[in-house]
Amino acid sequence: MTAQIADWPDVLETARLIIRPVGLDEGLMLNQAVRESFAELHPWMPWADKIPTIADSVEACRSMRVKWLLREELMLVFIDKQTGELIGCGGFHHIIWSVPALETGYWCRTKYCGQGYITEAVRELTRFVFDVWRVSRLAITCDELNERSWRVAERAGFGLEGVLHHDQLDRSGRPRVTRIYARA
Repeated sequence: MTAQIADWPDVLETARLIIRPVGLDEGLMLNQAVRESFAELHPWMPWADKIPTIADSVEACRSMRVKWLLREELMLVFIDKQTGELIGCGGFHHIIWSVPALETGYWCRTKYCGQGYITEAVRELTRFVFDVWRVSRLAITCDELNERSWRVAERAGFGLEGVLHHDQLDRSGRPRVTRIYARA
């Protein structure tokens, strides 16, 4: 598979979610969700270094769209089917099209945490990339202290491959422990 033939449907659907690429006009929606969830995102997400302005979020949507078109990163929004509200985001990065192997990541809007939405989304993304794209590997990496994230990986059927000790610094500048989960 190459980046040029890695087509994505307009939407993927689960029982409760619509999963689709981030749109150019979704800066305000993204901004509201990130601002509401900033305290929970800040410790774990490298991009959550400051509370974004609307202009920051509009620019982030533009950047995500360009990376999507180039097949460098594939960012998606998770939308509640009933309310149309943004539940969270996720997607694929560290893509090696020649294998093909991907890494997935995700975050959840605070008011929806603990309701199974992200596990539902990750299961559907996993199903799609293995059944349709026929990838060889899908990985999830997260800080060992981010238990919510690694519990999603486990509930979605990913196995713990290993633990990297002091492989990078956390937000406060201390060496962290990274858990690596994968399905192959």
